[in-house]
Amino acid sequence: MEFQHDMWNGISTLYGAQGRQIGENNTGPVRYKAVVDTEHHPCRFEGSREGLLINLTALRHVMAEWKNAQQLTTVLRDDLIRYRKLPSKRFNLRQGYVFSKIGAALPAYLARRKSLPVADGGLSPLDTAFFTLGVGPFMVVRELMEAGDLTALETAPMSAERLYELTDGSGALVSAENKGCAGSKKRIVGFLDIAMNGSKEFPELSTEVQLSMDRLGDTEIFYSYLFAASRLELLVKLNQYLCGRSLFLLAAQAQQLSHKERALLADSQSQFRQEFGSKPEDSSVLNNTIKIVFALLEELNCTSISQDLKNAGIPVGEPADSSVREQSVDGTIETAANTIRHSTELIFRYCQKELDIINTSLGRLDSEKITLEQMYYKVNGPSIKALTDALT
Repeated sequence: MEFQHDMWNGISTLYGAQGRQIGENNTGPVRYKAVVDTEHHPCRFEGSREGLLINLTALRHVMAEWKNAQQLTTVLRDDLIRYRKLPSKRFNLRQGYVFSKIGAALPAYLARRKSLPVADGGLSPLDTAFFTLGVGPFMVVRELMEAGDLTALETAPMSAERLYELTDGSGALVSAENKGCAGSKKRIVGFLDIAMNGSKEFPELSTEVQLSMDRLGDTEIFYSYLFAASRLELLVKLNQYLCGRSLFLLAAQAQQLSHKERALLADSQSQFRQEFGSKPEDSSVLNNTIKIVFALLEELNCTSISQDLKNAGIPVGEPADSSVREQSVDGTIETAANTIRHSTELIFRYCQKELDIINTSLGRLDSEKITLEQMYYKVNGPSIKALTDALT
C-alpha cells in the first residue's frame, strides 16, 4: 500500500466505527469510494472556500471528538519532540510536515500491522477525527511543494494566523472534488496553534486519549513506520519530478525523435501531468519543488540521497546550466534519458530499503517485494521504460 499509494490515500477507504470511510469526500482511489448519505451545505466562510459545499456530517463527527482530538494532538506532538530531541516546542513547516504525517500513519499502522490490527469498521471515533484534523499541516506543505513555493523551507515557526493564511492561500482547504473544509477559521486557527505551536497543555489524559495511546503501543516501532513510509512517499515523488524534468528537456528536442519515440514521450508527459497537473511545467517551479523534496527528506533523516544522485551523474540543481546549454541535441537527449534511467535505478534501491523497514515495523516480513519494472510504472506509467530503452 505504501508504495502504490501514499499513506493518506492508501488508508482513506478504511471504515471507522461510525460506518463511514475515514477519507469522507476525499476517499481515493475513487473506484473504492462508497456513496453514503452526507449532508452538504454551501460554505459561508470567506476566502478560498466561499460558496463551496462543506460536509456537515463529517464536521459533526469531528466536533464530537474536538476536545479529545486536541489532547491527543498534544500528547503525540510532545512524544515526537522527545523522540527527535527537538530544542523547541514550536514547529516550523518542515517539522510540522513530519508531525502531521502521523495523522495518516496512525490509522494506517493500526490497520496494517500484523499484531492486533484494527479491523475495517473498527477505527475509533477519536482516531478517525485525528486522521481528519492531523493531516492539515502536511497538506499545506504538499500544496506549497507542488507549487514550488519556497515558503515551505522557512526555518522559523509561524503564528497560527500566518499558518491559516498559508493554509487558505495554498488551496489546502479545498478538496480535489472542489468541496471546502467544514471547519470555521476560529477552529482551524486554534487547532493549528495546538499542532504547530503547542499552545495547550493537558495535565491529565482523558480515558479516550489513553485508550488511543494504548492501542498505538510502542511508539518507537510506530515512528520507524512513520519515517520510512514518509520517506518512501517523497522518494517516489522525487523520482517523478526528476524524470518529469527530463521529459520536458526531451520535449524541446521532439523534432529529433522518431515517431514511436514521440508517441512514448507524449504518453509519459500525459502521465506526469495527470499526477501533478500543470503546476510543475514551469522550470523554476519544478526546480523549487525538487529543492523542497530534498529538504523534507533531510528532515526525515534521509541525508545521502542528494549526494548519491550527484555521484551518479544526475543533475539535482538547475537543469539549464551552462553544461546543459552547451550540449549538442544528441547530448541533451542522451543526458535526459540517462537521468531517467539512473535516477530510477538509484531511487528504486532507496525505496526497497524503506519498504523493508515498513514491513519490519508492521511485522510483515513475508510481504511481496517491488520490482524495478514496477518502479518505472509508478513513476510515469507504462511508456517511460520503453522510451528510456529506445533512447539509450
